[in-house]
Amino acid sequence: MEGGRRLITAHDAGLTAWAASSGACLPGLVLARPGSALSALPPHGPAVVQAAMLPVRPCLPTFARFPPPGPDWLHEIKHDGYRMLALRDGERVRLVSRYGVDWTHGFPAIVAAVEALAARNCLIDGEVIACGGDGLADFQLLRRRQHADPAILCAFDLLGLDGHDLRGEPIEERKAELARLLVDCRPALALNRVFDGPGPAVFEHACALGCEGIVSKRHGSRYATGRSRDWLTVKNPAALAVRPGQEGRRALGETSTLIFRPAGESRPDDYSVIHKGQRVGRIYRMHSTDRELWYWTEIGARAPNTGLADTLEAAETAFLRAWDAQR
Repeated sequence: MEGGRRLITAHDAGLTAWAASSGACLPGLVLARPGSALSALPPHGPAVVQAAMLPVRPCLPTFARFPPPGPDWLHEIKHDGYRMLALRDGERVRLVSRYGVDWTHGFPAIVAAVEALAARNCLIDGEVIACGGDGLADFQLLRRRQHADPAILCAFDLLGLDGHDLRGEPIEERKAELARLLVDCRPALALNRVFDGPGPAVFEHACALGCEGIVSKRHGSRYATGRSRDWLTVKNPAALAVRPGQEGRRALGETSTLIFRPAGESRPDDYSVIHKGQRVGRIYRMHSTDRELWYWTEIGARAPNTGLADTLEAAETAFLRAWDAQR
């Protein structure tokens, strides 16, 4: 919020118009604003810290095919970015991903915004995003940004404040505290709007506006660690982050000859990498762990490159780099 004005994204404006016409209650704000086109240079690299240094184990939503229809849920836009915990302890601020990657030096404006909050210490859960000219979070802009290019921490939960552990408090109280904390915050921080309307209606309008999907959270729920049934995520099947391109396939990289294609409807988290009609790689989510991990591997006569990543997009990037390094 700048000068007492609300800053909302294009997709939020569309949902707000729908809510106003339907009489839905909207108890949250979105402070994010669209960013300009960003450079294609690589981001300032993160540092890896020990997983034990994570202040908490983040709550993860359970994947659902349909949004819950009943009144026991609140709903938020699912943004396409980096899941991030912002930890302030006195004068020190750290930005740490859900798997312990330290991004503090990668987003200086967000760090400065957290430093400016009226709190001695706090722990904020959110998503770092970069917005395109249409107001939607654009993961490609985020991945290609330079060190000083704009990014926003879209905050959706407050786990601790001034020595008080809030994880056992109902979600409504945590969000109310978060809203108070972020009043008049700097533009690099945003409060993710909450929609109390029917889940299917919120999801329909989110999809129509091109959003990645929604996350539905049960009223009165506490902050859990790991995967939770109190948080449900439903993804827009037409969104780029879910099924790139109209036919579910696209090139990896702007000038790449690699094609990224879903393996099939029955395997939504399994993707093939195609080069000149031949399958040269595979990227899939490992379901045997209690955390979201993506495994990527080359297939073929060459000595295979393999690796793990904590997002599908990161696995794509790692595969492309390994492929290009041998060209």
